[in-house]
Amino acid sequence: MNRFILKNGSVISEGKTLPVNKSDILIEDGKILDMGMFDNLEIPSFDVSNCFVLPGLIDMHTHLDDWAGDFYTADTYISGSKIAVLNGITTLGTFITESENSLRDFVKDTTKSTLVNCYDRTIKKSFNNSYSDYFWHLTPLIFDDNGKINRKKVDEVNQMMEIGIKTLKLYTTYKKAGICSSYEQIKMFFNLFNNRNISFLIHCEDDETILSSVLKNPDFKNTFTHTLLRPAKAEVTAVKKIVELALENHCKIHIVHISTVEGAEYIYKNKNKIPVTVETCPQYLFLDENYLKGKNGFRYFCTPPLRDVQTIMELKNRAVNGLFDVYASDHCPFLKKDKKIYANDIRLIPSGLPGIGVLGNLILKLFQNDYMKAFSEISLKLSKNPASICGIYPQKGTLKKGSDADVSVFEITNKNYKLVSSLSDVYEPYEEFNGNLILKYVFLRGKKIVENNSLSDPHNFSGKCLSYNELL
Repeated sequence: MNRFILKNGSVISEGKTLPVNKSDILIEDGKILDMGMFDNLEIPSFDVSNCFVLPGLIDMHTHLDDWAGDFYTADTYISGSKIAVLNGITTLGTFITESENSLRDFVKDTTKSTLVNCYDRTIKKSFNNSYSDYFWHLTPLIFDDNGKINRKKVDEVNQMMEIGIKTLKLYTTYKKAGICSSYEQIKMFFNLFNNRNISFLIHCEDDETILSSVLKNPDFKNTFTHTLLRPAKAEVTAVKKIVELALENHCKIHIVHISTVEGAEYIYKNKNKIPVTVETCPQYLFLDENYLKGKNGFRYFCTPPLRDVQTIMELKNRAVNGLFDVYASDHCPFLKKDKKIYANDIRLIPSGLPGIGVLGNLILKLFQNDYMKAFSEISLKLSKNPASICGIYPQKGTLKKGSDADVSVFEITNKNYKLVSSLSDVYEPYEEFNGNLILKYVFLRGKKIVENNSLSDPHNFSGKCLSYNELL
């Protein structure tokens, strides 16, 4: 039996602080056994006085160990989970996207479908290669070339849900990549899988609006052109159509990486009608379109594109006032050499930014020096809410009796340090920003994995997959 106590911390969970200023957490065999004051128990303890004690954070939107066109993401499960736990993130949500392109480094089993091969590839890439726990969002291609439903593929998706998949990711854009679904197809997705009590994650950018935004003689050498080719209107149009479809089909939807005020507010207004949640990311709260100008604009190339200064200011203000349900990084890093190779042609630049390593610090900055409010929001929108949306609550995302003992213990320091989004050789989009959070401890299922901002055992990959029951 492994029992110990976290003593005298300021415990914050699900947006609430325990009624006493200082509290203890009793942990046994990887689970939270009780909370209160346990002065009379003679068992090992960790002093967490003057610390904020939160459930392990969850970044539910990351892209790791996969191909994006001709480029491979800079972070693997090993490096991505390492920067995660060193910043208090104990669970990562990442993706299995059905694509022949994803199998270019994998010996396929020709008796299996592309979807199953992609699934098997991800298992092999991730298993025994993660410091954090993790789960998968699935993007299956269930329609044939004639637009008809492939029933065998539907059966495969249902089997994966039986094993542990709890979310599907759908796109209203990216036709060239082969992952775009029409609104009619998304409606069919809703009808086919809504009875599984899953969440549908939707990337909202209306493809027709994007196509109609083609400029006369666009300057593809200028990264700023990206903002004109993928305008805010495309996001808002897709958000409205997806919300309407969800209303018709009574679906649980989550809109990812919102970058517009109008889109976010439309979702918020419909919360009383359907179970819809919305996420935004640090790049849409702290970086604006001016970063896309000049010779280094390619470093900030992501989709949706960065927005204007006024939009950023309004999104930050609304974030502080509770507009968003989730903060996530949309971590999609590429090596410097890969990002730079097509710096003069926005049609070819790999799209995405790193962000896992800055997520907590930047959300803390939203609330300036009101640390209690900031950590309350973080415990809700970087723990409880993503866990609920992704079907892993209350195992994750909370400090309750019986929950996994995933605990992050934060200290505030007066010394600022440079933020680091990724440990790989990437351009740092947040090089102008500083942080002041110190990780005193991080526990994953009751095991101490970080102490004083360092891994306790760099050779121990103790992370487990939450989307594949046979690995649990």
